[in-house]
Amino acid sequence: MNARAGRGSAARRTRDVADAVEAAFGISADVQLCLGESVEQTTAAAVASGADLVLAAGGDGTLGGVVNGVAGSGAAIGLIPMGTGNDFARAVGLPLDPLTAIRCLAHGRVQRLDVGVREGRRFINVAGCGFDAVVARRVNAGYRLLRGSAAYLAAVMGTLATHRPARFKLEVDGEIFEADAMMCAIANGTSYGGGMKVAPRARADDGMLDVCLVLACSKLEFILAFPRVYRGEHLSHRRVRFFRGRKVTVSCDPAQPVLMDGELVEPTPAIFFAEPGAVPFLVPAGHMGR
Repeated sequence: MNARAGRGSAARRTRDVADAVEAAFGISADVQLCLGESVEQTTAAAVASGADLVLAAGGDGTLGGVVNGVAGSGAAIGLIPMGTGNDFARAVGLPLDPLTAIRCLAHGRVQRLDVGVREGRRFINVAGCGFDAVVARRVNAGYRLLRGSAAYLAAVMGTLATHRPARFKLEVDGEIFEADAMMCAIANGTSYGGGMKVAPRARADDGMLDVCLVLACSKLEFILAFPRVYRGEHLSHRRVRFFRGRKVTVSCDPAQPVLMDGELVEPTPAIFFAEPGAVPFLVPAGHMGR
């Protein structure tokens, strides 16, 4: 469990979560409070000692740490949504109430889901370059008094005032596209930022990454078009380009910040690969099946 998830509210519910897991799954739950990089380390230690199921209690950043911690172990992952955005929970059809989600997972099934990979590090939801990474940095640093979509919306408006487009060069499975752009999202899941459906057609079980590139535009045009992303209707906008592929290379001038599952990592250039069926994931019964 991420002790800072939900602005610290997750830590106050440790006993409730443990009791719910034990009641729903009929097992003894070992709840570990973690911060930052210790999520991955604690997860790796748990699977090394024989854990075959790790429940990530937090948001997309916590889930990303758990995904990297279980890498190659064969242990299954479940998600208890207790974060700011909880976007991957939406993608797999989980209720956003943590205790309801636990009961749902207890009757779920394990499905192998894809991840994206950059230099050996995995993400399961979305990686972003440029504007969206700056927004994430603002959310993490200064908008924690707001929750969910409100925090991201405030950060978007604050970032828009000062952000400048960069020259983006994309190569998607050998196809090259170059333009001045605001941002590029590389998606395995459908949404980020508390419900922004940046890649509404994405599936976490199709072996592909969905790529959304937002070209340079005026602040007014961005503001007028922005509500469309919450409905997943932005892909037809004249300043949006969409690609799909298994390998995505992004370079920018100047270099742009990069986020993966809500956490900032090394800036561009970046090469992303899809890794099909990489993680066994506990999903609600009947959801995401082919």
